[in-house]
Amino acid sequence: MTTDSDLITRLRAADPVADATLPELDFDAITRTAVTSLAGHRSTKRNRVVRLALVASAAAVAMLAIPVISPHVPNGTGSNQTALGVWVPNAAAADLDVLAAKVTSAPIDERYAYWSEQQVNLTTMFDNPDTAPARYWDERTIQQWRGVTCDDRVIETWQPYKFLSPQDEATWRAWAQRPIVGPDDKTAADGGTRTWSGAQLWETPANGEPSNPCERGGSLANPTPEYAASLPTEPSALLDRLIADNGAISTPDDVASALISVLSIPWLPQEQRSAAIEAVGLLPQPWIVTERFTVAGHPALRLSREASGIREDLVVVAAAPGVWERTSTITDPASATEWSGGNYSGLPAGTVVASTKVTSSALVPDSSATP
Repeated sequence: MTTDSDLITRLRAADPVADATLPELDFDAITRTAVTSLAGHRSTKRNRVVRLALVASAAAVAMLAIPVISPHVPNGTGSNQTALGVWVPNAAAADLDVLAAKVTSAPIDERYAYWSEQQVNLTTMFDNPDTAPARYWDERTIQQWRGVTCDDRVIETWQPYKFLSPQDEATWRAWAQRPIVGPDDKTAADGGTRTWSGAQLWETPANGEPSNPCERGGSLANPTPEYAASLPTEPSALLDRLIADNGAISTPDDVASALISVLSIPWLPQEQRSAAIEAVGLLPQPWIVTERFTVAGHPALRLSREASGIREDLVVVAAAPGVWERTSTITDPASATEWSGGNYSGLPAGTVVASTKVTSSALVPDSSATP
């Protein structure tokens, strides 16, 4: 268990106004949803889309500034009607309501961009339809710049894949030799670096809409300040908005991933951040509070849940980015193997099948600068 003092010793005090580096963060995280979504890469574009989804869910910045507290109304304890049905709040809801009342905000000035560097580690299953999946440990460093004009940039560097067995490596390399595999993917197992910027990171617009998402109000994938400010400030309404805005959302797990994306928005207003934290308590998932502590002076909760032989741990903090830690750990190898379709076969209890940590974050003058 990570203690309060452990975390604080790895945080650097900073003054954003003076362009100082913001606190260094150190946490393990990412969901098994991200693990499975990373399977089956077939092109450079698919790699980019999945990795950007990962970046969005892991993006984090500790904004140390004078707190701004707004009036807050808790959820209550009854059931909630959502677009996906009637949901009963989970066991962590009351604590999350209290935490939401303590949210602080520190808006990012338009003169600055948000930069973060993340260390990503995943036990990845490359889903080859003709053979058993090739399994490997994937270690990546992702640098991301996010600005209010959507002129963003991502630099991704990864180490050579660490295959779980010689057979896994043989399977992957046999697939990579196929003519349909692009040149970048053929050599991906050997490590490398890729960069995306500007329009390469934008979603495809609907017919007649501007290409730049900042010119069409933004979206969850490209969350502009306008989009963030448009989100509901009532938890149930926020859930319905996320479901309505994203056609792929059909389960509570999908909604949970969307909420984490919302909480990662650097310029998310205080009231919307409070609503998103409360909304986590409305998810019909077996979350329980396992620890109450503070991170860099901010109140925080550690939540845990277990399903299909995998325990997920989530640290929710009353400050940006909201979710500061997430881990997926095997607790029951047999159940985890069955849930994963055999992909976790042979991995013992205690194996962390996914982790990430944001090593540093800062406000910088533009999307080409680093601290």
